[in-house]
Amino acid sequence: MSYNAIISGFDELRQTVTNNGGGKYHLKPNMEEYEKFIGDRKDEFRKLLRSEGFYFHMTLPQGLEEVQEEAFRDCHRLQSVMFPENLQTIGRAAFFNCIELMKLTLKNGLKEIGHHAFDGCTSLIFVTFPEGLQKIGHHAFAKCIYLHSVKLKN
Repeated sequence: MSYNAIISGFDELRQTVTNNGGGKYHLKPNMEEYEKFIGDRKDEFRKLLRSEGFYFHMTLPQGLEEVQEEAFRDCHRLQSVMFPENLQTIGRAAFFNCIELMKLTLKNGLKEIGHHAFDGCTSLIFVTFPEGLQKIGHHAFAKCIYLHSVKLKN
């Protein structure tokens, strides 16, 4: 299946996608697009991020303060996420079962990682925690069986 067939119905997304070749795409939605994809179009968006043969890198929009509960749950083809500087909270199970997610660099300003936030991210190997992180919920990194490098800033 071609990328154009998969993204049909997401015309507004075409402007935010960069094709990196080899079936890899970088999504950079603005705040309005992000809210639409995580809100009323969540099921369609998750289906896109589960598309067989494609891999996605996501840059979350500046101004985002919270990744909502289960926002990217089961988005199996999501390989990396760039978080904005002012993000404060990653909600419960926000990235649950994102089995291709490999590396997390969490930015200063993040105060809380919710319960089960990255549970089941079986490809995750590297996490950098920011200064000022106050709470990591229970089982936030459960079943991250390949996690072997954790970096704490100060």
